[in-house]
Amino acid sequence: MPVGTKLKAFGKWILIELVARLLFYTGIPYLIAQLRARFGKVRLLIPMYHHVEPASPNGVLLDIERAVGKAEFERHVGVYKWFGPVTTLTNGFRMLREERPPARTVVAITFDDGYRDVYSVAFPVLQQRGCTATVFPVVRVADGGEPLWWDQIAAIVRRAGLSEANAVEKLSQALRSIVPTGSAESASAETAPPHGQSGAGNGHRHGSLQALIEELLRLPEKKRRRVTDEFARLCGISPGALGGNGTYATWAELAEM
Repeated sequence: MPVGTKLKAFGKWILIELVARLLFYTGIPYLIAQLRARFGKVRLLIPMYHHVEPASPNGVLLDIERAVGKAEFERHVGVYKWFGPVTTLTNGFRMLREERPPARTVVAITFDDGYRDVYSVAFPVLQQRGCTATVFPVVRVADGGEPLWWDQIAAIVRRAGLSEANAVEKLSQALRSIVPTGSAESASAETAPPHGQSGAGNGHRHGSLQALIEELLRLPEKKRRRVTDEFARLCGISPGALGGNGTYATWAELAEM
């Protein structure tokens, strides 16, 4: 990524952080919450998380790995409670359908994919504040099966000790060995905008590890698996050695939540 682009992104982050802190410490969100509780329309807010880590997250390889730290999550939950009860999706929907809803706003926190840090880090925070949440686990990984493919990619990069440049080179090699440049699938992947984003303004992502992940996302599952296996082979790692290693919550832990 060009230095100018990095500086622009950093400046944008600083501005957002300053505005957010100014709003938080002046109590404006709390005031808004109190007004909403009295005059707002009935609504269900659904914040979605993937990971909640014990400390501030760092060393993120892929966008989907992005997490919030425990302290930040605690602040989030505190703010949610200003607006109304924090509960499961099922309870939230039921509460809002009552003739006289207990609150005009109900918050239903959700966690995608059932990572273990949801159980070990987020769950205690919710318990301490008298809150509940909804987890959407992946059956295969909760059963102890093969990890999710993006977690396999990240595990290969870390286990092989690759820099991002080396990871991009080897993953590109693996991808082109399975999906040659010029093929219909390759053309489709290269012309489509990144998942969840428009095509504009993403030129700086071309050639990055994340851009390759976006290409893999558009492949059929069988070909994506072949690319992942080939990437592991190029890095000297056996695909069979890429177990979950406690990455995901078990059914027993999910039931406890």
